[in-house]
Amino acid sequence: MGSLEHLERIQLNPENEDSASLPEDESSFVTAPTIEKEFLQSAKISNEDNNENDHEYRPVDDVYAMLATCAPYSKSLHYALFICFAQMFILLIFVVDQLKGATTSRFMNIPVMNTWIVISGQVLAIYATVMTASDITTSLDMFYVVYDENVEKHLPYASKWRWYASNCLRMIEGILSVIVAFLFIVQSTNNLELFQNFAAVSFVSELDNIAFYIAENGYTVVDLSKETANIKEHFVFKNQPKDKVVKKIQRQSLSCLMLVLYGFFLASIAVQLRGEVYNSTCQSFLVTFDIFEYDYFRFCDICPDAWKNRTDNIVYPNFNGVYIPKKFPNGNFDLSDEKRPTYVQSTQDEEGLTIIDVSKEEPRGIFKYCKFINAWVFTIEGVNKSPEDKDSCDWLMKSQATDEFDFNLVPKNNWDIWTGVIEKAIDLRIDCAECQAPYVENDEDSIATSSSNSLCNYHGKCMKESQLCRCDESSGYIGKQCEVCADCTAFVVSSAHEEFPRQFYHRINDINKEPVQVHNRPAFFKQIEKNELTPDANMVILLYTGNRWAFWNVTERFSGIEYEREVYWDKTLDILHKFHTQWDLRLEVVPFFSEPTRKVAPFNLKWTVGIEEGHDLDFECTSKPSERTCSKMLS
Repeated sequence: MGSLEHLERIQLNPENEDSASLPEDESSFVTAPTIEKEFLQSAKISNEDNNENDHEYRPVDDVYAMLATCAPYSKSLHYALFICFAQMFILLIFVVDQLKGATTSRFMNIPVMNTWIVISGQVLAIYATVMTASDITTSLDMFYVVYDENVEKHLPYASKWRWYASNCLRMIEGILSVIVAFLFIVQSTNNLELFQNFAAVSFVSELDNIAFYIAENGYTVVDLSKETANIKEHFVFKNQPKDKVVKKIQRQSLSCLMLVLYGFFLASIAVQLRGEVYNSTCQSFLVTFDIFEYDYFRFCDICPDAWKNRTDNIVYPNFNGVYIPKKFPNGNFDLSDEKRPTYVQSTQDEEGLTIIDVSKEEPRGIFKYCKFINAWVFTIEGVNKSPEDKDSCDWLMKSQATDEFDFNLVPKNNWDIWTGVIEKAIDLRIDCAECQAPYVENDEDSIATSSSNSLCNYHGKCMKESQLCRCDESSGYIGKQCEVCADCTAFVVSSAHEEFPRQFYHRINDINKEPVQVHNRPAFFKQIEKNELTPDANMVILLYTGNRWAFWNVTERFSGIEYEREVYWDKTLDILHKFHTQWDLRLEVVPFFSEPTRKVAPFNLKWTVGIEEGHDLDFECTSKPSERTCSKMLS
């Protein structure tokens, strides 16, 4: 402004002695306004030229800025390194913990299914994760910011390579934060859990900024306020070009990150909807019901004709057994019940656990989800509580209200059971029947190594494909976890009761010479000599009903069959394969049955003979070594 004032003074005081003399040529005379206009235009052009390179860039005030500027071996650098690596270590722990146990069918450890409310929350949380990923966008500055060596005048330990190194570390931390946040999001099963975890990750990702603030205000044990104040004042890069492409790159980077995250999220949703995640959860459940009964047959109005003449009750322990999910022929889960599997009472044959086709007169037990009452329920097709009860899925047992998709995670206590009135189940047990071992394939059968043998009680190995125990033949044990001793293959039964003569019983084996199991116990048949194989011979099987041991006379089942041992044997296996206590066995026509028990062997029990209770039957294993092996089971 001094030059302009001088020009004004020239114009206003032409006769001033100190003023410069004007040219005599009027054509060359320049007035003050003309000079001022040209000067301002020149200044504007000069200013525009300077504005192209007068942009300042100020790095973010965090511990990564301290890493780029603090002196080697200084306390401030040690402080920054500690915060930096502590932050990354916490995030890495989160990643390892979240991916522990992940499989191809359950990648990223996603839940088996989620409600649409939770999925909506996940969509919003992913957007928030990308929008708050400031460490990633800030670290991208190193690709277009020109390092200004002038900062080294006040920060002598700053250098170009340290500037790039600190930004690389910031980018790694930002990527880890996004990965951890994303894993927490896709693994969440409710919105409260989702946003709690999101807040926790956000806090960890901000530790670098929080630590700088603490040091700046002198809250650290060693005062670092001078170092941080120096960084805030002098860690500035001047003469930076104004490049509109920069913001565009940042926006594109965030857009790409968002697309990647939503891509993985949609892939996880697709896996859930196909039911593939259920392959990584328990698929077989060993169910043991309370000793409750329901007097249904006397009052059923709409029921099969075969039920109308029944005088017995529905005995819940008759439906004990292993329940497996319904699947389509291609192996995919049947998720027709609210995107949840339906578990059906199974039977076991030479190929393993299967669901057999049965008539409406002999339905199996079913566990499924009922949307009308928001609970998992146990039902028997054709059995209801009341004809007017239309909206409760005809439940006979139900869990407490839950929206859980994984049956293995449904609380097993406090179930309601229907006996004519609603009662509380006392001793209901629903256990995973699988060994679920950490598998190591070491042969063509993919049997797990000895590290998983404990899951089969050291009497067998855990199979990878079926996740069931394969009991060693030499061990003499059977059962879902090889917990039942079946080494006593033959025994003698005797009693002082005149209606029970001394008899020999042999264990029933299938075509693979493995024990036939009924309700997770071995079955035995009465020895019949060849000359006794006549129409008058009593065909008796000793088996476990799910609630008690019983001698079952199956002679009528062989009516009209040619009396050949092989034919009888095949028929016996077929009977046991399709056997169901509720529909095949009525205690009123069973001559001998034990007291209610969960013992794995029929030894040392009180028996009902005819209508007389409290009788003792003596069981003696024909093999003493086998008796010693099973001594704990037989006592």
